Amino acid sequence: MADLLNLMIMKGFSKLIIVESWKGNPGNIIFYDMYKGILRPVLATRIYGSTLQVDLKRSVSVSELSIEYDNESRDIGEYLNEYLELPLIDPRRNGVKAVLEIVKRGDYYTMSFRKLGGGYIYPKFKVKKWIIYGE
Repeated sequence: MADLLNLMIMKGFSKLIIVESWKGNPGNIIFYDMYKGILRPVLATRIYGSTLQVDLKRSVSVSELSIEYDNESRDIGEYLNEYLELPLIDPRRNGVKAVLEIVKRGDYYTMSFRKLGGGYIYPKFKVKKWIIYGE
């Protein structure tokens, strides 16, 4: 982590997202920010199911990203919206406009990406738990 922190300081980055693996698939996603030169976790997910682009043998490039969420996912959606500073627009990329969609489904959430007004582009995650640090 020290090397990552030094690289972030050198490049002027203040946020870091780490995807931990479990049995070769995403297991946790941890969102960090830098505060007074220290990386601190601000949000984490516990993933228990995923479908990835590599599973489908296709790749999609995204040039714009926004977020949508249902009422039961509002806290997480608003937090991610602020953390990711959405909408993200990257004019250097020739890609599709996409939406990060978070929906509560019974005892889990789905977190997925889809084309604006269209079908899913992946990855899709089943999230068992969200943890907001400091609350």
